Amino acid sequence: MSEHAAAALAERAGGNPFYLRESSLLLAGEGERQALGRVPQGVQDVLRRRLALLAPTVTAGLRLAAVAGREAAVALLVRATDGDADQLLDALDAGVTAGLLTEPRPGTVRFTHALVRDTLEGALTRLRLARMHSRLGRALIALGSDDVAATAHHLLQAAPVVTADAGTAVHHARLAGEQALRRYAPQNAEVLLTAALGLLSDHPAAFADQDATVLRVRLLGQLVECRIRMGAVAPAREAQEQAVRVARGEGRADLLTAAYTTWTEPTPWRVRAYAVSDPEAVEELGKLLEDPGLTDRQRCLLLDQLADALDDTDPRAVAHRAVELARTLGEPRLHGLTLASLLRRVDCELEPEAYLELHRELGRVADSQDSPEYSWMTAYTAARNDPAAMERCLVRGDEIARTYELQGAFAVARLRRPLLAMAQGRFEDAERDLGAAVAELRARGAVDLTGLAALAVGCIRLQQGRIAEVLPVLLAVWERYQTAQRGQHRSRAARLGPPRPGPRGGRPARADPAGLRSCAGCGSGRSRGGTGAGRRASTAPGPGGAAGRGTPAAPRASCPPGWRPGRSSGGSAASRRGPAPPVRATALRSRGARPAA
Repeated sequence: MSEHAAAALAERAGGNPFYLRESSLLLAGEGERQALGRVPQGVQDVLRRRLALLAPTVTAGLRLAAVAGREAAVALLVRATDGDADQLLDALDAGVTAGLLTEPRPGTVRFTHALVRDTLEGALTRLRLARMHSRLGRALIALGSDDVAATAHHLLQAAPVVTADAGTAVHHARLAGEQALRRYAPQNAEVLLTAALGLLSDHPAAFADQDATVLRVRLLGQLVECRIRMGAVAPAREAQEQAVRVARGEGRADLLTAAYTTWTEPTPWRVRAYAVSDPEAVEELGKLLEDPGLTDRQRCLLLDQLADALDDTDPRAVAHRAVELARTLGEPRLHGLTLASLLRRVDCELEPEAYLELHRELGRVADSQDSPEYSWMTAYTAARNDPAAMERCLVRGDEIARTYELQGAFAVARLRRPLLAMAQGRFEDAERDLGAAVAELRARGAVDLTGLAALAVGCIRLQQGRIAEVLPVLLAVWERYQTAQRGQHRSRAARLGPPRPGPRGGRPARADPAGLRSCAGCGSGRSRGGTGAGRRASTAPGPGGAAGRGTPAAPRASCPPGWRPGRSSGGSAASRRGPAPPVRATALRSRGARPAA
């Protein structure tokens, strides 16, 4: 049993030994999900017999309280009842006398056990439950409640049946989503916004008096933000692409601008698979940037998106323009966003001075607005090639991530630990931690990291003198990289003119991963500890060489010619199968061992 399940069961049982025993039996028989989501049959039978002894008016009042939640204000229940107020008060009083309710504060009632509440609510039909949610949501609005999350919850539950509540439900879902993001609870925001988008799709007639397309784009924009905060970069990208498709369908430039400017949060990792550009987006963004009516903020966000759509086809000039514009606007979060994007494109090993200057600037931005996201980024990427300093920075970054529940950042930080272990010669720990980190990032919705994992394992095997074991996987990643890059090379060649001839005046030779192929027999004559260069601390994943580049800096002998350190294939078909089983080095030297791309 997990710690979460143990705490939840204890809370639901409220100290009642019988409730706890029955819940434990359900847990043992059907697992945590069922135990936490259902009332055990034995508990239901006992509670139903007990409730049957109460007057129908008392049961009705208790059921309204159950729909309101574990705890509810008496004034809210009085406002929401469809009967007499005195009758409701008598019902609540009877519930307290029977030991089903307590009064933790004047004017508030609370169920003694969550299982009692769940049993009462579970006996309601969906139609009656929706009508009760509707009355409670409207009562909260009438009372001027500032609990927008509770209002949104009740109205979203009611709207599929009481469609008149749909517009108000979506409005409060947006407000509650914004509040949840401010409180660092993006998962709550995602639930609310997903439900609101579902209403918009299922009940279009309820939004006839609104611009439903604009509303959809705005909701998707909020969904992008909360998914980035969760570390779910790929689903965030999907939400933005959906907003763009909606805008394209309407043929409206203002909606396209709104859709492309939904990405307002920094990401410590790549936002698309490696070497994947978006020509259609590049063309659209170029046209949108020609609009003289854009605000500076819109122009800055569009430039940031253009740099992303270009990906590795030389977006540095565009990213620099976005940073330069952001510096003039006096908006720290926008400034930090553009800096983080540019840092992903600066190779910290090849351009250390430029990288460090941008890193220091990002640190100043973080300090100026007390931003936990940017503070985490500066702590996470501060130290390089110094294991002790890296360890201190990891501890600091983890503290920030835990304090503000930056779950996506915490998951990314796990990737740095295997690199640190590899730099310290703890290869088994590095491989184990690498697998766990990649699995967690993939589960959270990060860009596929299987290719990165294959290259990292290749670096480990190289330092162990066992590169032959994973050579087929590395060759497959290389072939995938070559395939993905050819289209970009062709587009660059079209701008730069005809290619230069080869050494003898003929056609340029096709790049060949000879560096990898020559490593087939490197398992002989090497120490288990690897070379001194291999033991050197690797570049950590994070902005620029890190978040942007996607792999640790590997010893040069393990990389094919022209392969810049820290590039990920985005996950080829071969790399998704994981490391190949050990094979004989003599077989790897033959042409027949070359894997398909």
